[in-house]
Amino acid sequence: MTLIGDPAPQRLDGSFVDRARGLYDLIDSQSDAARKAGRLTDDVADAMRANDIFWALVPEEFGGTLIDIVQYIGMLEELSRADPSAGWVGLAAGQGNGMISSLLAPEDARELLTGHPRGISIGHIAPLGKAVKVDGGYRVTGRWQFGSGSSLATLIAGGSLVENEDGSPVLFGDAQELVFPMMPRDKIEFLGNWDVAGMQATASWDYAARDVFVPEGHALPVSRAIADPVGTCRRDEPIFRLGFMGRVYAGHAAVALGVMSRAFDEITKIVAGKGRVGYQGTIGESDMFRYEFAEREADYHAFRDYTYRTFRDVEDSIRAGNPLTPVDDARMNRVSAWVHLRANDLVQWCNSWGGSASVRRPSVLARLAADMDVMRNHLYVDRANLIPTGGAILRAWVSKGLDA
Repeated sequence: MTLIGDPAPQRLDGSFVDRARGLYDLIDSQSDAARKAGRLTDDVADAMRANDIFWALVPEEFGGTLIDIVQYIGMLEELSRADPSAGWVGLAAGQGNGMISSLLAPEDARELLTGHPRGISIGHIAPLGKAVKVDGGYRVTGRWQFGSGSSLATLIAGGSLVENEDGSPVLFGDAQELVFPMMPRDKIEFLGNWDVAGMQATASWDYAARDVFVPEGHALPVSRAIADPVGTCRRDEPIFRLGFMGRVYAGHAAVALGVMSRAFDEITKIVAGKGRVGYQGTIGESDMFRYEFAEREADYHAFRDYTYRTFRDVEDSIRAGNPLTPVDDARMNRVSAWVHLRANDLVQWCNSWGGSASVRRPSVLARLAADMDVMRNHLYVDRANLIPTGGAILRAWVSKGLDA
């Protein structure tokens, strides 16, 4: 528990959180070089591999060390505090490996993840490719964007609509079936196109595949997993029973928490020794700053604590034997979108008080503000997600009232 008077947020304990925290100095020291290169440096990528960061959602039998959702969030939060791009790449690769572990047959998951080098999978799930159904698998062709983690992945996937060899669609229900075929890196053409204002080191490159054969067992059944996230899951561990979107929401929220934490670290150091025209003493001694800081710092703790509690509560419910409910899913979706809106406000507030320290390069606060701008534009955390999730949660409140 955080002691009264201790301004630092409560830090989680645990092997993978500690590993990520131990990488802070390395990641931070190489963040500028990573941004210029458009990818994590080799030293950082190697250190993340050595600490098994990319296999934290992989069971031991497939060469990983499976952790729970709270530790997962804590690990990504610590990586993102050092550099949001590092947390984002950890998120992207971890999600791909978690999907392989939970949605594919054990023999296929083992083949993809335990090779040399060990499997690191990334991809964009948007249905921008086609998977022609052939004997034993699919012939995949397509072009995708936002392949975060492309620089270090060994497996690249792209959302692909399934069709027969005559071009007719293969249906799943009323819609064309969507799969996520895992393709070897050497079969992929990387196209760059990641010249952006923030999150530059994520290597979120465009990429393309042309007539790549993928065995049927190496294609994730996305349509089926969306329709029945519990029934398609081949694992019993609670973190997998959250559904792959639950883990995605948790990962995105974790990166936002790390950005908020670093922004507060930076502004408190700046105002302690910086004066400004119109203020007596340092900025940190002014009543105006202290009033606003008291509010914003309380907001930060509330946002962080509620994010952790949301995912902890859902996982605890699953651990107790309860199924994942639509309201559980709505709450995870909602908190991820909501915390990005709030994180953006707080990071921009910190940046606004930085004065010249925010505008002169190198500026960590300006960098964080730009990263936050890019992050909050992601489809999975769009503010529009608050509409359906709000409806689901409202119905739960109404039902609760009627049952009381």
